[in-house]
Amino acid sequence: MEEQRFKLASDNGEVTWDISALIKDIFYKKLFETDKVIFSVPHLCNHTWFGINEVHAETTDTNNPIIVIEINDKYILIADGNHRIFKASKMGLKNIEGFLIPRADQQKYIIDFDLHTYDTVMSELICEGIFIDK
Repeated sequence: MEEQRFKLASDNGEVTWDISALIKDIFYKKLFETDKVIFSVPHLCNHTWFGINEVHAETTDTNNPIIVIEINDKYILIADGNHRIFKASKMGLKNIEGFLIPRADQQKYIIDFDLHTYDTVMSELICEGIFIDK
């Protein structure tokens, strides 16, 4: 299986999550079961879609949970499942199941974690408005 990563970058650094490791812990080790949430599809779609492959989106299964990362007490970000959310929106679904990964639990999934870089990148991207309100 190909390693899956999710990267956010700004002028002052980048933060990369190991999504493969996160998926393994969620689905095989059953971690984060208490963090399972029902998300509002319209709320998650309240941002601009960048680079969504609509053909691929049609092949996704909206019954598979998405993975959402807590950026801070105000913002979240979809780390895995953008195509499923896009499809759910097109289908008119109101809700989609997912896992909310608390900020405190993310460090072990961030490759070469550095707190200063993390805080700097997230602060810059908050200003750019790429995150979703909680």
